[in-house]
Amino acid sequence: AGRVPADATRGLKQEGLAPGLARHYRVKAVDTDGLESEWSEVVRGTTKPLPDAPTGLAVEWAGDGAFLRWEAPPQDDIARYRIFNKKLFGQEEVGTAEEAEFFLPAAALAQKKVLVVVAVDQDGLESLPSRPLEVVPKR
Repeated sequence: AGRVPADATRGLKQEGLAPGLARHYRVKAVDTDGLESEWSEVVRGTTKPLPDAPTGLAVEWAGDGAFLRWEAPPQDDIARYRIFNKKLFGQEEVGTAEEAEFFLPAAALAQKKVLVVVAVDQDGLESLPSRPLEVVPKR
């Protein structure tokens, strides 16, 4: 995975690894003459997994729009949520929220929407999208 100079801080940081990846590491010392020690014991390291997706999306109509609410994932480091409208080809971000609810004004609900919510943790890792919720304009 890498080499660390003897006069540097002991440790190695690997970046760009996939979330939830388990790796096994061992270390050996190499002296200035190129002589190598035996390998250390193997240690296991795991990258942080993605947060769970929000669940239980529901809409509650209010006089001037609707509240989209959901159940937060169990992780305690969720920083925000991203709300998307799924389209035939792709999706568009409708907004963000710091709590497990988002207000949609009536004008934004003039046409049917298929909404999903993604949880984002403090490290910027994003969950898979929630199950979609179809919101039909109130008549």
